[in-house]
Amino acid sequence: MKFSVDRNHLIAALQMLCGIVDRKSTKPILSNVRFDLMKEFILLTASDVDVELKCSIEFKSAMVEKNSITVSAHKLFDICRSLPENFDVHFEWVDNQMLVSCDQSRFVLATLPADEFPVFQPSEKKVNVSLFQADLKKLIVRTSFAMAQQDVRFYLNGLLVELKERCIRSVATDGHRLSMATHSFDEWAWKDEQQVIIPRKAVMELQRLLVVQKVSVELQLGEKHLCVLTPNYQFMCRLVDAKFPDYQQVIPKSFDTEFVVEHERLKSALSRVAILSNEKHKSVTFFLTKGKLSLSSNNAEREEAQEDLAVDFSGESEKVSFNVAYLLEALSFIEQEMVYFSLSTEKKIASLYSPDDTSFRHIVMPVRL
Repeated sequence: MKFSVDRNHLIAALQMLCGIVDRKSTKPILSNVRFDLMKEFILLTASDVDVELKCSIEFKSAMVEKNSITVSAHKLFDICRSLPENFDVHFEWVDNQMLVSCDQSRFVLATLPADEFPVFQPSEKKVNVSLFQADLKKLIVRTSFAMAQQDVRFYLNGLLVELKERCIRSVATDGHRLSMATHSFDEWAWKDEQQVIIPRKAVMELQRLLVVQKVSVELQLGEKHLCVLTPNYQFMCRLVDAKFPDYQQVIPKSFDTEFVVEHERLKSALSRVAILSNEKHKSVTFFLTKGKLSLSSNNAEREEAQEDLAVDFSGESEKVSFNVAYLLEALSFIEQEMVYFSLSTEKKIASLYSPDDTSFRHIVMPVRL
């Protein structure tokens, strides 16, 4: 195997692939990237068994004796970054080693056989969904922050993707809050509703890889795998083998109290009051009266903070506490000027959304002091 590639194209590919590679794996092959020399391009693959990423780059010249080999992903990436720009990188496989050269630099890397590299076997039964990368990224970004971390209920550590009539929806919850985002389609493209849970690492990698552009992306949802196809790469992951809880039961059917407040004023006030909140549960108390919302906090040192906001409200007074970090995180994903804050009187559950963008809704459970 002997070939040459453009340095910048190789760096761009390795930068994507290195996010998948597991540095701490006990299997040395999983620290490597696989090179497959095809007829017109080189196919590069990284995998950690549960997540796989493939991308291709054109080669300048090639001589084929061996089609496939694997080398250390991070070592090769570090080498390529250190090389001078506007030069080609030359590879040659000799005596089970990969010789890498560029300009006056020479490197020798150890290799492992490609037949030891894990290969995904995708599900045959698939549902295909096409949308823009910007729309898919928005679904992920607006909800993934609410995923649990290292919860024994392992299905909460992932992101629910749900296909419903004329829409695709993402849902995440850690048991204390829930975020839900929806993207609607003009036409109903599938017959049956479907739910899959994407594992946390795959969610974070997709969030990193997807671009905020109107570039097409195709989702292929199988029984055990998710495949994401773009013009630049193919991403696959194993799905979480579990059933996501019925999130609709968490959302109250009706909210008794609702007020409207300016987004930036609420966010700024919460940020100031949070400074003196309790470090353990980060609670801020909402005291709602006619035309006014009072925010207050205190801590173990008997320090206090309070701020009043004018709000559009004329109902019965309410008092409830919330984790301020959850509220601020939800508000950071609302882009509109006004925020609707709804409250269930019985369970004290809050719902945040914008009247100008109902595709995103955030649910926050109260803090019980």
